[in-house]
Amino acid sequence: MPKDTRRELDLLREDAGPVGCLLWRIVSDLLLWSACPPEHRGHLFRSPPVDADEPPVRAALAGPGLGDSLRVLLAVSATPDLAEAGAVAEACAAVAEWAEGRDMKETALHFAEIAARVEPEVSARAYTPGRLCRRIGAHHRSTLWYTRAAWLARRAHRLGVKGSEVDLANAHLGLGNLELDLGNFGRAERHYRKAIHTSLRAGRMSLAGAGHHNLLALMIASHRLEEAGEHAHRAVALYPAGHPRFPALAHDVALLWLSHGYFSSALPVFEKVLPWVERQRERILALACLARCAGAVRDPIRYERAATEVLMLAATDNELADSSLYHVAEGARSFREWEHAETLATRALELAEARRNQPVAALAHSLLDALSAHQAGDTDRVPEADGEIDRSFAVILRKLRSQPAPDLASGASLPENYPSE
Repeated sequence: MPKDTRRELDLLREDAGPVGCLLWRIVSDLLLWSACPPEHRGHLFRSPPVDADEPPVRAALAGPGLGDSLRVLLAVSATPDLAEAGAVAEACAAVAEWAEGRDMKETALHFAEIAARVEPEVSARAYTPGRLCRRIGAHHRSTLWYTRAAWLARRAHRLGVKGSEVDLANAHLGLGNLELDLGNFGRAERHYRKAIHTSLRAGRMSLAGAGHHNLLALMIASHRLEEAGEHAHRAVALYPAGHPRFPALAHDVALLWLSHGYFSSALPVFEKVLPWVERQRERILALACLARCAGAVRDPIRYERAATEVLMLAATDNELADSSLYHVAEGARSFREWEHAETLATRALELAEARRNQPVAALAHSLLDALSAHQAGDTDRVPEADGEIDRSFAVILRKLRSQPAPDLASGASLPENYPSE
C-alpha cells in the first residue's frame, strides 16, 4: 500500500476557514488512529477531543451538509477504542466525495486514502485514491492504488465475493485511463478490453459502455478513427437512457468529428453539452473544442468567448489545461494569430510534459513546428447530406433533449465515478 508522502497542512490551501481547519484536525487524528494497533488505541489521544459546541466547529458541521459523517470522524478522537473501521471508512468516503464535488482534490485524496487504509482489503476503497491521484497527475502513486484495487478484486472474485467483477472492471478502466495519459496506447487498450469483458460477464451493460467510451477516446488519440466510430456506436447502444455520462459521450463523438475535420457539425454539439458540464472537469475541454471549431469556421465571436473562459479556467486548474490550450492554439492558428497561437501551444507543451501527457505533448510539438512555418490551420469539411454524420447528429441532439437536466442548484459536480448499476 502506498506510503503517506503528503502533508495534512496541504488541506488548508484549499480551505483555510472553519471547515478546512476542522477537516485538517480530523485528518491528523485519523492518520494517528489508523496507524496505531487496535489494542493500543484506548489511550492514543491525551488532548481533549474537539468540542462540537465551539462556534467554528458548529458552523462547519452545519455548513457542508456532512454533519453525520463528520460526527462519526470526530468521535474517533473522543473514543478511539470504540471507533468501528467500516463506519470510519464510509464517513471518510462521504467527505472525499463532497470535497471532490467542490474541486478540493487534495482534501478528497486525503480522506479517500484514509478510507483505503482503514479498510485495506476492500478493492473499491483502493480504486478511489487511484482515480484522484491520476486527477492531480501523481501517476506513480495512482498506479500503485489501481494495481492494488485490481489485485484485491481478483482475490475477492476467487473467493466468490458478490460485486467483485464490478470492482475489477473499474480497476481496469482506471489503469487504462492512466496508461492513456502516459501515451501507452497498447497497455491502455488491453485494460479497456479486459474491463469490457469482465463487465459483460457480470451482466453490467453500462459499465461495458464505459469501456467502449474510453476506447473511443483512445482510438481518437492514436488516430484510429474508423475504429473510434465503431466504439462510439457501441457506447451509445450500451448506455441506457438518461445515463449521466451520455453528455460526455456526445462530447467525445463531436471530438471524433473534429478529428475528421467536420468542425461545423461538431460545433453545435459542443455548445449543447455545456449545461451538463457547468461544474465538471470536462467543461474546459468542451469550451476549448468549441473555440477550435469556431476558428475553423471563422466565427470570431464564438471563438473569443470560448477561448476567454478556457484561459480563465486554465489559470485555476491544470488537470485538462494542456489539451485545452492546444485546441485553443489551433483556433488561433485558423485566424493566423501566429504569436498568440505560439504562446498557447508553448504553455500546452509545458503542462503536458509536467504531467507526462505524451499524446498532448506530441500534438503541441507538431503545432509549434507548423506555426514556425506559418502553415495554415484547420479547414472545415462538409459531411455527406443525410449521411452517417447527419444521422448521428440528429440522434445525439434528440437524446440530449431528453437527458435529465443537470442539477446546478447543489453547487457540486458529480465525481468521475463509473457506473456500478
